[in-house]
Amino acid sequence: MQITLAVSGIAAAIIGSKELVLSLPDGATYNQIIRQLGGTYPALKGVVINPEGNALLNANVLIVNDYVILERMLDDSPRDGDRLMLMAFIVGG
Repeated sequence: MQITLAVSGIAAAIIGSKELVLSLPDGATYNQIIRQLGGTYPALKGVVINPEGNALLNANVLIVNDYVILERMLDDSPRDGDRLMLMAFIVGG
């Protein structure tokens, strides 16, 4: 299956692109996508992805086709052709 991943901010700066096309095995989960990103782009660890490379840090979310992927949904799978976005929320006051 093939999905498009849009990235912004520090993730885009680390990756060197605002968009990636990922080829994944059928049934790949959102968790597996996060682990693949951490393996392919280790500089994301500790910044966007936790140091272990298996989860997003708190201020970061995956969005698929305009829907936020909640933590309980990370074992679900995207569909071929889905568009994902890796987004960081900036908070403070």
